[in-house]
Amino acid sequence: LLRRSCKFFEEVIDELCQELLHSMKNELCYPPPAGQRAWDWFWELEKGRQVGTELNAISWSDIAEWQRVTGAKPELWELNAIYKMGIYRVNPDYDPTPPPPPEPVSIVKSLMAIQEAYKK
Repeated sequence: LLRRSCKFFEEVIDELCQELLHSMKNELCYPPPAGQRAWDWFWELEKGRQVGTELNAISWSDIAEWQRVTGAKPELWELNAIYKMGIYRVNPDYDPTPPPPPEPVSIVKSLMAIQEAYKK
């Protein structure tokens, strides 16, 4: 069994999400060969889910039920790919980059601000 790095699978997941965005714009899309199973499974799940008044991302419980019914045995990274593609499906502008941490505030400045607020 060939072991691949987490970085490799993260790149495949990112490629799958980018190809999904192309697909949603009716553009040609070419999912990476390493992600073909996840791609096919995502569309199987997408096609079979019920949509109410609002489109929701595929949930982990949707994925678990699909696995139970179909007997599919995706690898963990494929499950993550399906889940992340579900997020992009309902929110094409989704940005997985976490926001930068807030600027550290000195304790002295914080205490002075509290003191000023107390004076008012």
